[in-house]
Amino acid sequence: MTFPLIYAWRLKALWGPSGSPLYGRSCRLIARGALNNRLVEFDDGEIRVVSGFALRKAARRLAEEGSVAMKGVQTR
Repeated sequence: MTFPLIYAWRLKALWGPSGSPLYGRSCRLIARGALNNRLVEFDDGEIRVVSGFALRKAARRLAEEGSVAMKGVQTR
């Protein structure tokens, strides 16, 4: 199963200098709700409701791992 999204909010103001415990974790979209809410499942099976603004496409990470060949995505 692929997890095409990444949780991208650190929220240092709420969680301290280390940021959110969700930051950088891969996830997949289960459902879209009102007011830009998203129900997502993380790679470890945890299910949470998060803001849609906190999610980013994981194309660069997948291309770096070699699991997806992305045209136009530069890897380091």
